[in-house]
Amino acid sequence: MDEENRFSTALDSCLSAIETGKDIEEALAVFPDLANRLRPELQTVIWLQKRKEAVQSANFNPSLSRPRLVYALRQIKTSKIVLFPWSSIRSWLAQAAVLGLMLLMFFQLSLSLVRAAMVAIPGDLLYPIKQAEEQARLAVTTDKIQRASVYIDIAHQRLSEITDLFIENRYQYLESTNTNLRQAANNALAILNSPEIRTSSKAADLTVEVEKTLDNRQAALTALYGSLPENVRADISELLVP
Repeated sequence: MDEENRFSTALDSCLSAIETGKDIEEALAVFPDLANRLRPELQTVIWLQKRKEAVQSANFNPSLSRPRLVYALRQIKTSKIVLFPWSSIRSWLAQAAVLGLMLLMFFQLSLSLVRAAMVAIPGDLLYPIKQAEEQARLAVTTDKIQRASVYIDIAHQRLSEITDLFIENRYQYLESTNTNLRQAANNALAILNSPEIRTSSKAADLTVEVEKTLDNRQAALTALYGSLPENVRADISELLVP
């Protein structure tokens, strides 16, 4: 089993354990080597569950509002919202609206649907849910090392999606997926190079992991490029630039 499949299996197992009443650390005890990657995702689930009662008391009608929620979540990919600090009241209200929509979507969809979204790729109906889950993890992760780990996991997801997009002949999504991968990697590197943590051994290890991910991106694109139809190669040749 490759690393990403093992991570997905571990995440599913931990979510099932939490559903039965175990806390995060009990769930993670079975997968100590994946704990740092799994913890932010599980913290997101707990964070959302604690707010379930408040959301359900808001007289929300999912049958009427879900299309609007899906549309709003699709905008997250291209929006440039800075979570903290708020620059104005309008900015704060916009932030609250987006996070509120994300919460409502998560609570109206079952955990099984969220799990299914984790293997979605660009162009799939559930892909906006996958992106929203990633944004929710970032919203609740303040520790620098853990936040960098979340960005690295997002980069891993984009790398896996690039291969799947080639297989599915969804070439129109390659450029945006590649851009998102590089942005996530650069965000991780920016955190890891911050003065307060850049000398730590953990930051050094994660920096190596980011660089390895970028190298794997280049290798994957180069290897897959040869299998592209001639009329597609010209459109994505710039993706091969390191």
